[in-house]
Amino acid sequence: MDALSQMLRILRPERASFFQAELNAPWRFTAPPAVKPPAPSQPGPQQLLLYYHLVEGNCTLEMEGLAPLVLTSGDVALVPKGDAHSIGSGPQAISCEPVDLQALLLRQPRQLRTGGSGPASRLICGYLACDPALCGQVLSMLPRLASVRVAQDGQIGALQAFIVSALAQESSPQPGAEWVLAKASEMLLAETLRRHLASPTRAQDDWLAGLRDHIVGRCLTVMYDRPADKWTLDRLAKEVNTSRSVLALRFTRLVGQSPMSYLTRWRMTLAADLLYDSSLGLTRIAEEVGYETDTALIRAFRREFGTPPAAWRRARLAGANTGQ
Repeated sequence: MDALSQMLRILRPERASFFQAELNAPWRFTAPPAVKPPAPSQPGPQQLLLYYHLVEGNCTLEMEGLAPLVLTSGDVALVPKGDAHSIGSGPQAISCEPVDLQALLLRQPRQLRTGGSGPASRLICGYLACDPALCGQVLSMLPRLASVRVAQDGQIGALQAFIVSALAQESSPQPGAEWVLAKASEMLLAETLRRHLASPTRAQDDWLAGLRDHIVGRCLTVMYDRPADKWTLDRLAKEVNTSRSVLALRFTRLVGQSPMSYLTRWRMTLAADLLYDSSLGLTRIAEEVGYETDTALIRAFRREFGTPPAAWRRARLAGANTGQ
């Protein structure tokens, strides 16, 4: 399995919701920072990954520290980390009363009509909700904003399938519709990130650039393919055919942390995933993620999550049983 597929698997969104909006300029939505739980040990999918698909018209997405992103018909924008932002009909929208997008999404409307008397746009807004303790490392590596220019993309089959599926489910609900919508939303997330990664014109200033780098990308791949190996910096460097100094420098510059620090966090993410989604004992989980004893795993897990693995698992099971 390739590195991006591994990361998307760990995300495992647990809820999805979206609405279709008929908008006439001027209009504007604002989204505050996504609400985070007070500690990683708190159960429940509380990290929101917001996305937009502009079906028709034009709009502008603004986020502090980034250039405004102009979307045209068919474009998709993804806000993986829940950064505060606004999206609206353009400069004239500053004068209109903004709609709180996060509050609106939590009410789970299906249709919305708002705005003034200007040009019309149609927008699909939605979110995926994930457990931050499981997806924290994955989300920390993603860009603040990812977008796909569908009009310039000749291979839009999967993305079009999402749009058709979502619209069909809304116009004629069938049994299992919520599950279909959740899976379609996951597909939108995956397709947006894949195409953002493949775009030759996008800025090379985020973790996804590491996947494209011939040294760092290979290093990430072997970490994901064989996390339980007895890796050292020397062994990783030899595996990707470079020196340890070059690997350490390039990995840290592109990923934001050293190779061994990243590997430790990834192993803890895998351990959390196994605790969440399997009945394996700690000794077996330790073997699966590269620790010789369950005691060593417990120490590392406590440093990462602030709680021992058994307590973390109990909290997750309790949250699942109570529907949190």
